[in-house]
Order: sequence, then C-alpha cells, then structure tokens
Amino acid sequence: MKKKNKKDKKIGRNIALILLIFFVIMLGLLSILFFHNYNPDPSGLEEENDPITKLTLMGEQLYSEYYYKLLSQDMTQEELIEHLKKYEEIGLKIDLKEMSKYNVDYQNYINSFMKDNKNCKKEDIMVTIYPQNPYTNKDFKSELSAQCDLKIKK
Repeated sequence: MKKKNKKDKKIGRNIALILLIFFVIMLGLLSILFFHNYNPDPSGLEEENDPITKLTLMGEQLYSEYYYKLLSQDMTQEELIEHLKKYEEIGLKIDLKEMSKYNVDYQNYINSFMKDNKNCKKEDIMVTIYPQNPYTNKDFKSELSAQCDLKIKK
C-alpha cells in the first residue's frame, strides 16, 4: 500500500511538472504574439533616394499601418473620427526617435541620416500627419519639419 501511494505521488508530481511546462510554453507563445515589435512593410521605401521624402513616407506608413489601426481597435468609428478631427489642424507629430522604435530598417536609416546631421537630435526632426475627412488610414496630409539645419545627401 505504501509503494502505491509513493507511485501515485510520483505520477502526480510528473503530471504537475508537465502541466507547468506546458503553461510556461503557452505563456511564452502568447507573449510573443501580443508583444511582438511592429514591423511595417518597408516596400516602396527602398527605391526612394530623397531623404526628406523617405522620412516623410516612413512617418506616413507608421501612421496608416500602426497608429490608425491601433486607434480603430480601441474606438468605435464615430469616436475615431472625433479623435482625428482634433488633429486636422494641429497634426500628429512623430519625431525620428519615436519612428526608429518601430522597425529595424527605419532605425538603421534614421541612424545613418543622423550621422550626416550631427547638429540635430532625433527629437528635432518630425513628420506631422494632418488627418483629413473622411478620416480613413489613407486620408491625411503630411510634412517633415526640423528644428535644426538639415544637411541632405542624395
């Protein structure tokens, strides 16, 4: 009888260990799914040679493929429109520091761009997105601005 109890306890511990390992693996997989880095599709940016245009396109892509989608998941369509209307005149400002967090290709390009612009900080250069009616992820105007003197190499 005592041997059977020891076997039962050992089997119970093994099952508990297997379940624990299973849950740790599942938790890891779920965290990868939910907390993976945003990586927008950089297609269309490789052939762009003008740094101002390329940085502007990066900001536009970040807005349309990340920020807008994030807002539309958390808001109704009416709430989203009301929110974006507030920024139609003042714009949503995305500086290069923020932009470089979302994509390795963006980060590499921005770091390379900043080597030529040592008198600037990443916070000094920004893309401003001005949402426009009917406020879809493609309805906006944009512009790049800098609070420093940019040196542009082509």
